[in-house]
Amino acid sequence: MGATAVRFISHLEPPLLLPLNQQEQVLPLVQEALWNALRHAQASQVEITLAGKEGKLEIRVSDDGIGFDPDVDGGDDDSHFGLSIMRARASQIGGQLEIASELDKGSVIKLSWAANEPEVKEVGQFDDRALSPSMPKEYAADSYE
Repeated sequence: MGATAVRFISHLEPPLLLPLNQQEQVLPLVQEALWNALRHAQASQVEITLAGKEGKLEIRVSDDGIGFDPDVDGGDDDSHFGLSIMRARASQIGGQLEIASELDKGSVIKLSWAANEPEVKEVGQFDDRALSPSMPKEYAADSYE
């Protein structure tokens, strides 16, 4: 098996600081999806995409691997056990998990959930407050001697 190229694309303005409860669910879910793509899918390319709009966040892990049937129970070999854990993690943050896969055409795992604090901004939006931060005088550039 050859190397797998993994690409990350963010359509959000950094930094994205998730509340702790979301970090505890989203990050392991994405790790599991990425691990599945690398371990089971025989993918040559994996793409992780992060986007947000109107108070919602979405992260998608897609691959060009061999695919699978998400409706088939893994049986005794626990091959779909990770999917049930991902569904449970999505549920913990009130999110929706969508799984799409087709044999020989790859898979897409998409998690969407409501963004809590802090505010999520799309790339291209600009906060005018960043132009004029209120800096105490003792930290102003001309106060150093």
